[in-house]
Amino acid sequence: DDGPVFDDAFEDEYMEEDVVVGDEGEGEEHARRLIEADMEAETLSNTRVQDPRRNAKGGELDFDPRAYRMLHRLGSDWPCLSFDFVRDAGGGGRTRFPHALLAACGTQAVGDANRLTLLKLEGLGRLEQDSDEDESDDDGDDDDDRHADATADHVAFGHPGGVNRVAACERAPGLVATWSDRGAVLVWDARPECERLCAA
Repeated sequence: DDGPVFDDAFEDEYMEEDVVVGDEGEGEEHARRLIEADMEAETLSNTRVQDPRRNAKGGELDFDPRAYRMLHRLGSDWPCLSFDFVRDAGGGGRTRFPHALLAACGTQAVGDANRLTLLKLEGLGRLEQDSDEDESDDDGDDDDDRHADATADHVAFGHPGGVNRVAACERAPGLVATWSDRGAVLVWDARPECERLCAA
């Protein structure tokens, strides 16, 4: 008995390489220059600067108001790439305007400027549409709800290192876990601050 025989269903693939003929030193140097030139040409042809504020035709990007029922802009001093919603007394499945929400978010700042922030937004009204479709909208929303002034309130805590990830506890609003870029997971008890924000 010769033992088990294995048949490979796939053939081996080999890449062909360019061979440079010439003197030993001259051939290697010439090949090196060809490879560098190819790499530089490939890099230049693939280089394209992307400006997120401009579209492919060079015009300014703007949003299409027909795509949104609600749109509000909020800025921060530092990038704030991770956030989570904190459960509040309003319950889930809210559909009537104006909306309110409570969120926890963390920054990715330079040095010791990082923060974990509890943010309360209220009066988030419907986006006004310029079309006649709004007049036939049967949502039952009052005009006062559409024009409510949005307000923001917050509480911030110093955070050791940048915040990679934020997660809020659903069962205990105000318990928030953060994952620091220093490799530590921290749990924050911000229940009193959450209660104060919700009461305000």
